[in-house]
Amino acid sequence: MRLDGRARDYEKKHGPPRMRMRHLPFAIGALERQQWMACMEAAMEECRVAEDLRTNLRQGFVGLAERIQNRP
Repeated sequence: MRLDGRARDYEKKHGPPRMRMRHLPFAIGALERQQWMACMEAAMEECRVAEDLRTNLRQGFVGLAERIQNRP
């Protein structure tokens, strides 16, 4: 993954976000993953995100959702 300037600066200052580790205390299964994705879709709709950007964001959201799922 290629980081933009802000993400690179964040990682230099704070290190990687370690999203999976931060979510391990919470039971995140397929239902929770689907609900989170629905929230992200609704947010993009509400903010009227352009379809090309929405497609790119969705790819990132799906990858993140899969990584943080820690229950079947």
